[in-house]
Formats: sequence, structure tokens, C-alpha cells
Amino acid sequence: MATPTIDTSATKAMYGAFRTRLLGYVPVAPLPTVKLSERARPVRLYSGGWAPDTAPYPYVLARFMNGDSATFMLRTPFDLELLLYDRPRAFADDLEDVADVIDQAMKQFTARDPNGVRGLAFSRGRRRDTLPPFTNPADREVVAIRMVFSLVVYPQFLTVLGTALPTA
Repeated sequence: MATPTIDTSATKAMYGAFRTRLLGYVPVAPLPTVKLSERARPVRLYSGGWAPDTAPYPYVLARFMNGDSATFMLRTPFDLELLLYDRPRAFADDLEDVADVIDQAMKQFTARDPNGVRGLAFSRGRRRDTLPPFTNPADREVVAIRMVFSLVVYPQFLTVLGTALPTA
């Protein structure tokens, strides 16, 4: 299997790379081998932590958080938070399946800039929580799962300002 590539030229590009990875990943059995974007009820992914008011279920909200400027902002540890939502509650098990596919897609994730010079990203761990139903006045039929992946990125938009540490 070829090493995935990631565009780290800007934050928007990094969101796009993770969207491509998560929605285009082909799961390995025993999970159904269907991409999230090609399921009977396709999963959508919105970046920046918000979705349109009319977003159809199921969907995932993605946001970067807890960014740290280790090693003079060349090596940047941060978390990728994914909030998975579906409705009605009858689809709770389906949402767990979506989370399983995302777990596979992010397990030991490593990606390099297509040019191979700058822009490395890799995962270091994850946390996963199935959230309890919302209370009134929120919609109790909405089910949610929170996943947080710890990542390290050498973003090209920062490493271009200095010499990145060796990655090998």
C-alpha cells in the first residue's frame, strides 16, 4: 500500500486531506468494505467545527484543537476532533460502524507531502466516546460520538520559514 500524501500548505488544505482520507478510505473486513461517502446513507464531513443548518444526517464535524508550538512551530502537535452525528436514535449502531471505519482509516496514519520534502503528518493515539442523548430542549433523537486523534504535523506553511527536524 502506498503512503498517503497530505497537503500541508495551509490549514484549509490539511482539512481537505483528512476529509479525503476519511471519506475515501476503503475499510478492511470484517467491516463492510464500502467507503463512507458511498454508503446507502452517505456520510458528509464538514470542517471548522460547524455544519450548515440543513446538513443531512449522518455527518461529521472536524476541527483542529489543542495546537502546540513545539520545536519553534516546525513540529506541531495537535488534536483532530471529529464529532459524528446521526438521527434518529435507531441509527445509533450505524453511527458506531462509521466510527469503526474512521478508527481504521486513522490507525497508524502517516502521510507525507507529495514532493517528499516538507509536510509530514502522523497519528499518535485516539480517544473515542459515545455521548449520552441530549436533554430538552435539544433533540433527543440525535446520537453522537466524539473521537479525538492526537497528531503531529510538520506544516509546510511553517516549515518553509525554517529548517525542519529530520523525520527519518
